[in-house]
Amino acid sequence: MMLSNFRNALMLALILIAALAGYTSYTLYGDLEVARTTITSLTNDIEDRDRTIALASESCRIDETIVRNVLVESEAMAGSISTIIDELNTINSTEDKTNATTPTPAKVPVPSTDSDAALMRLLDNAYCTAAPSDSYCTTR
Repeated sequence: MMLSNFRNALMLALILIAALAGYTSYTLYGDLEVARTTITSLTNDIEDRDRTIALASESCRIDETIVRNVLVESEAMAGSISTIIDELNTINSTEDKTNATTPTPAKVPVPSTDSDAALMRLLDNAYCTAAPSDSYCTTR
């Protein structure tokens, strides 16, 4: 009898240990699957962010190139503008000298053929600097 009770207790203990091992195994397997799913999701997020960063970097490089081109063009235009301003100042100083030697009424300016041609040339150059592809500039 005693042996039978001991055997029954031992069997009960083995069944409980097996049940506990099965439950623990099931719980750990569920946790493992949750961890795998989370890792997969995070890996995909990292890859998406890497692609986004690559696109942003490429966009920055393109923006830098555009800004550099605009700066080069603006410096070129500033040079041509200063040339035009110098020509305009030359025309004004020549016109002042011409008007100073010939007395005329103050209200009526005397047109000078040289200054008119120079002014027209200056205006043409300024227009063609601003719109070099215009048909007027390409045919003259």
